[in-house]
Amino acid sequence: MSSTSSSIGTALAAIVIGAGSGGAVICAILIAAYGLPRGPQSAFADVVLGGAATGLAAAAVAGFLAARRLGAWRSLLVAIIAVSGAALVAVLTTVADMAAGRPGLLTLAVLCAVMIAAAARLRPAPGEAT
Repeated sequence: MSSTSSSIGTALAAIVIGAGSGGAVICAILIAAYGLPRGPQSAFADVVLGGAATGLAAAAVAGFLAARRLGAWRSLLVAIIAVSGAALVAVLTTVADMAAGRPGLLTLAVLCAVMIAAAARLRPAPGEAT
């Protein structure tokens, strides 16, 4: 495998790991806060905003750490893209909540965990990336 393709594989795997990690954090926080009363001036709104911020931060950190063998600048780019992926999962939580409630959020969290596991398994070995 060439170094370019292994670098691309590492970057793609790190993006998926970061986005899945952030999405899983967001889902877990929403599942934990599911029973709280909802509304714009409620504690639930604060939990949702804090959970979203925590999930996006987790995506950036996980993406950066998974791509650190690519160098600082490429790892930062991977982190930014991973945050975008986690933001997409955050939008999908609304659909999952409206469609199926807590089981929908749990299903989305499981899908995020499957994404993480698949990307970690398919990621190129450390000696292959440059």
